[in-house]
Amino acid sequence: MKKVFVIDNNFEFINYIKREFSILNLDLEIDCKELNKKEAYDYIVINNMNELDICMDNCIGDYYLLNMDMKFDNILFEGNLITYGLGNKNTITISSIADDKSGFVYCIQRYITEYVIPQEIPINRKFKDNYELYAFMISITIALIEGISENAIKTNLE
Repeated sequence: MKKVFVIDNNFEFINYIKREFSILNLDLEIDCKELNKKEAYDYIVINNMNELDICMDNCIGDYYLLNMDMKFDNILFEGNLITYGLGNKNTITISSIADDKSGFVYCIQRYITEYVIPQEIPINRKFKDNYELYAFMISITIALIEGISENAIKTNLE
């Protein structure tokens, strides 16, 4: 089973991610505990700078998903870095949001793999706040990397 480490102490955010992984049928183990030994993960989600020290000395990932809406110092990663957030310079962003929060357009602005290419995916699903949008960005990105099609993602989320 593939593993995801989430660096954030916001349990609502972590629960959003767990819910979206379940809806998208992603068979991933989510870990958000403090690390005492070196561990390898397939995906490391960094959503909070205050918690970053937990991970940087004790875990390595194939993919690092870094929320650029948070303030970060210069960090070196050994793996593939995918930036996400609401800014237009991120690899993953939201290009459009419905006024009533009834949907959004997920946007990949750069190639992640040869199969995960720049594209926009409109999602007609209500959301509560930015943390839920971040969870959607993370979940959709990982689903695409894991080989789930755009159509399957839309069908499952809507």
